[in-house]
Amino acid sequence: MAKYVFLVLVDAVDGRDDELNDFLDNVHIPEFIRDSGATRCTRYEVAPEEANNPKATRRYMHMYEVETDDLAKVKEMAAAAKHLRTPLSPAMDGAGSIPVWYKAR
Repeated sequence: MAKYVFLVLVDAVDGRDDELNDFLDNVHIPEFIRDSGATRCTRYEVAPEEANNPKATRRYMHMYEVETDDLAKVKEMAAAAKHLRTPLSPAMDGAGSIPVWYKAR
């Protein structure tokens, strides 16, 4: 099976980082794993040493790991179950999220 990672870069609305992180850790990520078949998700925060890097445009990144021979089916499953997931938190700067799939070489 091919290995993929789904990287999602997000930011919190100013002053709502704790609320966003609680939502991601306890609601959104478990629901997305359930609906997509991802095996796990690891979350990251921009390193303090990168605070002045103009390319560090989002504070948080989560990386879902997926093994599949049919990425289109995984994406379809996740999209089809979207109505079963809790709506995204208003603490997330939704307009600024960056989702991208990568395939292992």
